[in-house]
Amino acid sequence: MRMPAAPSSQRGPRIGNVSGATGDAPHAMLRMAQTGDVDIITGDWLSEMNIAWNAIAKADDPNLGYEVGFLDQLEESIDVIVEKKIKVVTNAGALNTEGLRDRVREMCVRKGYGGVRIAAVLGDDVTREVVEWVRGCEEERGGGFAHLDCEGLGLADWAEGVDEPASAVAYIGAWGIVEALKRGADIVLCGRVTDASPVVCMTQNLSDRPFLVFFPSSDITDSVSKLDRRSSMVARLEAGFVR
Repeated sequence: MRMPAAPSSQRGPRIGNVSGATGDAPHAMLRMAQTGDVDIITGDWLSEMNIAWNAIAKADDPNLGYEVGFLDQLEESIDVIVEKKIKVVTNAGALNTEGLRDRVREMCVRKGYGGVRIAAVLGDDVTREVVEWVRGCEEERGGGFAHLDCEGLGLADWAEGVDEPASAVAYIGAWGIVEALKRGADIVLCGRVTDASPVVCMTQNLSDRPFLVFFPSSDITDSVSKLDRRSSMVARLEAGFVR
């Protein structure tokens, strides 16, 4: 059931989430933009699995490494998003956030929306740093880079037979998104941010007004959940290997 929209002066921002992983409903963004009565659209496109896929794609072509499905959905929805002045925040940059930014900019210009402000939040891709660390600590079996769940295992032990990581990413929090929005960004593209970051970033400058978040399932776009403003942001490092 659709919830009646409160006058904009009486309600806080409404956030609609359109993806929980790569491969989710391919037209969810358009449905949310058209019927969701939202101010911000968010989407989570990443998992450990497709981080590895993107590492393979980027190794074959340095211009790839981002989630193409997001770009397809954005292009389908951009007319409505611009008309309604909806903000978009996503982690679909994966391992090539700057590459996705360039593709989004090209698409916006081609569609006649050259004034759309696009931001890229960087700092999560630490592949080069981890590879250099591993190379410099071969005699220490991965330089003491321990497996978090298996005591006594170092990186070289749990990646036996692999010379070096294909990718390594660190979860980062919401503050880069907050800064981008403060500076007027309309579309904020990220790589590996914590799952809650695209939503909790919107709470940083709010008063005590409630805000609503929509999580669509396959055919329901208006399931509503209130989020705790005190949601914690957890950072961890994950490394991917391709045999």
